[in-house]
Amino acid sequence: MARRELRTAMRKIVSVVAGIAIVVAVVPVLSASAAPGQRPAVAKASPARVALQQGIALKVSFHVNGTTTIANPNLRSDMDIGPGRFDGEISEDPSLPPGTLRLEGDLTLPPSQGYFIAFGFMPVTTTTEFTQQRKARGTATLDLLNQTSHVDMTIPLRIGARGAKQDGVPLAIGKNCTTASPAVIRMAGDVSLVPGEESVLESTYPIPPFTGCGTKEDLDPLLTGLVSGPENELVTRLKMRCIGCLDY
Repeated sequence: MARRELRTAMRKIVSVVAGIAIVVAVVPVLSASAAPGQRPAVAKASPARVALQQGIALKVSFHVNGTTTIANPNLRSDMDIGPGRFDGEISEDPSLPPGTLRLEGDLTLPPSQGYFIAFGFMPVTTTTEFTQQRKARGTATLDLLNQTSHVDMTIPLRIGARGAKQDGVPLAIGKNCTTASPAVIRMAGDVSLVPGEESVLESTYPIPPFTGCGTKEDLDPLLTGLVSGPENELVTRLKMRCIGCLDY
């Protein structure tokens, strides 16, 4: 029995050591010299930087929440978005300036339930879907010393509506009601690389006209007149899940 317990204990120790080795291999190495209440410094030749220089893409993942404000005066209202995920990769790209990295990834958002007052008096409810049309692409600059990154990327999202009701009465908009082209959203700003720490990015974006709305009559003009237009506001809250992730 004693030998069996010893073998079990040894396996646990080996497992812990292996886990530590993996973390050290992919996550920036933190020094122990930081003062209490301050972020620890990162070694200049961090494993993250070495991996990037060797052509190894660095996986990053964020929790995503947000709020968007529809600017169209016929519908002006707020709608919560998320919780979702952004899973991406940062990699070296010789075509970019020194210190600038390539960033691309996928944004996954659940359908959002919206309640609006159309034309200032008409209650409208709908389920809104945001569907990414291609990889989000942009750039990132890493500041491993302060554990931050400046990101600048665009995400093309097609916006769809379903299950719309006007004052509780269903509107027959069908299952194919969506923007005729993707809404291209630019997200730029400083993002914390500390797991669990939240960063906020503010954007404005246009909502294109709608198409495919209506099963019995053409409701494209109604949806376009209510929702579409420029200068819609988006506040995105990003919370780091992991950097140097072994898997998403």
